[in-house]
Amino acid sequence: MIAGAPQVLALTQRLATAIRLPADVIPEACDNLDVTMWFLEGPAKDTAAARPGPWSEDLDAAFYVALYLRAAQHSLRRRCPMTYC
Repeated sequence: MIAGAPQVLALTQRLATAIRLPADVIPEACDNLDVTMWFLEGPAKDTAAARPGPWSEDLDAAFYVALYLRAAQHSLRRRCPMTYC
């Protein structure tokens, strides 16, 4: 399957909505490993306790939704291609 950033963005936005991902508190204009660190060492667990929902039941799955969401947004913002191997 081949998909560009607009398709990945649309898909991940639907996934984020379905799992009620709190995208407003996840790093948006990310540098380096901001999203990863938010989930591993950042406030993800505290946010999950304060804002429970389907996303907080599986933080690993929520991480990937957030990662691909932010990657697609970054790709469109910077006008650079997305490549997955």
